[in-house]
Amino acid sequence: MTTACELRRVGAVKTVGILDCYAHYGDGTGDIINRLNIDWIKHRTLGGGCDGGGEAFRRWLLKSVDAMQHCDLILYQAGADPHIDDPLGGILTTEEMRWRDRVVAQAIAKRAMVWNLAGGYQKPVTQPDGLVIDPVLELHTHTLIEMIETNR
Repeated sequence: MTTACELRRVGAVKTVGILDCYAHYGDGTGDIINRLNIDWIKHRTLGGGCDGGGEAFRRWLLKSVDAMQHCDLILYQAGADPHIDDPLGGILTTEEMRWRDRVVAQAIAKRAMVWNLAGGYQKPVTQPDGLVIDPVLELHTHTLIEMIETNR
């Protein structure tokens, strides 16, 4: 939110899209937009209205990305907590999350985008051979790969 306002203040952007794919709805961004009556930010948040699993999410994401096609800048929050194994999220498989990141990267490839990794509350898993696998790190790595591969 601060980034969007500062870029607008200096004239670098006219419109900003905030695509929040973090599963927990922290209503701070929406509250600021509503209180200040900001009409130049398109804000879509997974935590604020996407229930029903993978298919509902796919419809929500496509609609959200489409709503941001005319924004000068997209701020993308790539949360790991929507993963089906996350104790606080729980609607998307690993492949659905990779699809999410690929769709966002492809749809916004010709626009300025800043993305960040966020959330994820799965516990590390110790394999029988003693190898420790951090599922959250694995999900974040998939996001990084999709962003790089899509924007080559």
